Amino acid sequence: MTLHLGIDIGVQGAIAIIDQSGALVEIHDMPVLKDGPAGRRAINAPLLAAVIFTTAGPGIEGVLAAAGLPCTFLTPPCWKRTVGLTLASKDASRAEAIRRWPGNAAEKVHLPRL
Repeated sequence: MTLHLGIDIGVQGAIAIIDQSGALVEIHDMPVLKDGPAGRRAINAPLLAAVIFTTAGPGIEGVLAAAGLPCTFLTPPCWKRTVGLTLASKDASRAEAIRRWPGNAAEKVHLPRL
């Protein structure tokens, strides 16, 4: 089965895995720890790798390359046009995701924090 991995690479981002039909398989918060400069939240590459390997910005290209997964980066305006979003807000994106996968609207997967 071919899976598609969608990653919003920000520290408030998320990871979505969909199948060939567009059905949502999994969703994860971006794995972050407060171990960046001055205690700021930063993406944790080992935790991100764990999410990617079990579902088979910075550091994401390397993790995908190590997993042997092809990667295509899309800018937010590009993917939003593709799915028919004309508003730039995160709330518009969330609303579209809820419209497409209403059964997962309240789902929030928490990753282990160190």
